[in-house]
Amino acid sequence: MPTRVKIGLALCIAVVLGFAGYAAYQKGNVNESFVKEINRNLSAGDRKIFEDRVADAKQKLASTQTDDERFGWQMQIGYNLEALGTLSEAQEAFEQAGKIKPDEATSYAALSQVQQERGNYEGAKESIKTAISKQSTNPQYWKNYAQLEIQYLHASNDIISALYSEAVVKTNNNIDIITTYADWLEKAGNLQGSKEYWQKAIVINPAGKKIYQAEIDKINKQLKAQG
Repeated sequence: MPTRVKIGLALCIAVVLGFAGYAAYQKGNVNESFVKEINRNLSAGDRKIFEDRVADAKQKLASTQTDDERFGWQMQIGYNLEALGTLSEAQEAFEQAGKIKPDEATSYAALSQVQQERGNYEGAKESIKTAISKQSTNPQYWKNYAQLEIQYLHASNDIISALYSEAVVKTNNNIDIITTYADWLEKAGNLQGSKEYWQKAIVINPAGKKIYQAEIDKINKQLKAQG
């Protein structure tokens, strides 16, 4: 191979490696930019309880034989690290749990919560969407997703409404989703839409009619005032 060709190939490889290294460096910097730890204001006694639970779970994890056991102990490590406020370590624990059982939704939901606390809202969104993709009937996952979009990502009303509408379908008219959606619709200024979902709540859960009717009566007053 001619010397000039060899030099050219070497330069191309160097450039590619340089870009790859820079991308990894940038990714590392992004991860470092999020909150690592927060102060939970725990008492010494409470802190010791969580630290002991972490130590015990790590010991149990080292001697487990099945993926189910490994997953369970890894999640326990994550939950207790999160309780201690060591968020970056908790995130690592939940990520490890996800690698052990990638089809299990709970690790992604827990990961989303930690990412949210760390200020990584886009990462939290991707994680909770993954959790939903694996367990779409879980109403709490949908509520967490909607709250993230509303509070931190400042999504438009159209996006939020579409999200709740999908949640209603995927959770088979879960009453918690129905009432949460109805409440949000009122706050968003869609009084008629809110009223319709409170009426739907009565049909789905007649036992709660008194509570739901009170919401309908309140909305009727607002609609009347608007003329």
